[in-house]
Amino acid sequence: MAYRNLSKVMAGIDPKKSLDLLDISIDILENNKEIKTIYQILAFCDTSSILARLNDNRSYGFLKKSIAMAHSIKDDLEKSAVSLKILETEIEIGIKFKDKKLLDEAAVISKEIKKEYYKTLASNALERYSLS
Repeated sequence: MAYRNLSKVMAGIDPKKSLDLLDISIDILENNKEIKTIYQILAFCDTSSILARLNDNRSYGFLKKSIAMAHSIKDDLEKSAVSLKILETEIEIGIKFKDKKLLDEAAVISKEIKKEYYKTLASNALERYSLS
């Protein structure tokens, strides 16, 4: 997480260094089998967002991993939390790469959110997107 956070900070300052730090984070994330699924999903979404900021199309792969892993979450609260994060990531990447299909998928994902608090946040995110 520390490498990912440093990478996020460095993205606007030194993209090459940011990518190097993110690659270390990715290696740790993909090789650590003890990370709880919900945290892996959130980390993959963060990784995807940073890659998009760096104009790296690998962002789509990490987003797809997040979505695939989210299907295994059964708890409504956890499912709502990861679905919101995926929705926000889809909007961010969709806007960055002008990907209408991905932006449409964000609206579909919002239907998986069951907890009211997360529904409100998702609705607000979709509304912000539609205003931009």
